Amino acid sequence: MEIFVFSETRSVIAAFGGLSRKGRCNVSFMKTGELKKGLAGIAPDSLVYLDVSRMDDAALKKALRLLSGNNGLRYAVVDPKNAIKDSGALFHGGACDYIRRETLQGGMTEKRVLCAAAFRRVEAPRNEPEETGVPSIYKPSGRDWKEIRPGHEYTFCFMFIELDNLKESKKTFGDANLLNPIEPFLRHLERSVTPAGGKVWMWTEYGAIVLFPFDGRRCDAVLACFKMMLGRKVFSIEESGFNAMVSYRIALHIGNTVYRVKGETGTLVADSLNSIFHLGQKFARPGHFYLTSEVFAFAPKALRDFFVPAGSYEGREILRMRLPL
Repeated sequence: MEIFVFSETRSVIAAFGGLSRKGRCNVSFMKTGELKKGLAGIAPDSLVYLDVSRMDDAALKKALRLLSGNNGLRYAVVDPKNAIKDSGALFHGGACDYIRRETLQGGMTEKRVLCAAAFRRVEAPRNEPEETGVPSIYKPSGRDWKEIRPGHEYTFCFMFIELDNLKESKKTFGDANLLNPIEPFLRHLERSVTPAGGKVWMWTEYGAIVLFPFDGRRCDAVLACFKMMLGRKVFSIEESGFNAMVSYRIALHIGNTVYRVKGETGTLVADSLNSIFHLGQKFARPGHFYLTSEVFAFAPKALRDFFVPAGSYEGREILRMRLPL
């Protein structure tokens, strides 16, 4: 990967200096004053880092307009003085990373720049999800369940959801006392996913796997899960039966599986099914909502700004919903 760093700051140059020795990144340095001229000769698949430590507000705004105006360009902001107060606004404008002083002190890593590049690839300006090209491995299952038949392979959106900390509660209260509180949660789940075409496919001890038909154009499951995250407090107070705020984690992924009716999935083996279980049980943190980059590419445009990079897992980039205060 070609990386271009516009900076004259020693700490910035030193932080990026070790990347070329890794073999997968080739780093070139230019002066910040050469930004406009330098961008003209940069390939679209490159990654640009701009040091803003010597810019006033007017110069910064002009530089960011120049970067965001290059359709598809992947760029990041380096802030050695921690002067930018609203780093989130940078991502809204199209940036793929924001580097603070503390990050520079540890040195830039290959993992960091690859994650930034992958995030910007799905964030880059493009057409609405309805016009997105569908990967050849996908076998769209349609907008609803009318044409889905058991025994055939389709592409679905998989939703993992599980209540948090119930193992500890089970030890404290016992199985019998937990049974009734879990039932309202399951009803809440079915009520929430049904309008988007979701069907509870597999029950786990503390949650479920839900399938949503996928037509290769958009993923309505994102909005359904988004609403569930925003509505947790209302559900906790009005319906849950718990004497505490309910916490659950959600993960979404798009992939293929042979469809079987609920109750007949015991011997089913599918990479996508394994992936969503691993993501939900081993990567997801309590109380959070995650998307794989495959899902994000088909998420409603109005919701994309609410997701930020959460790292990579099992070879794919993961995004996390920014929770409200």
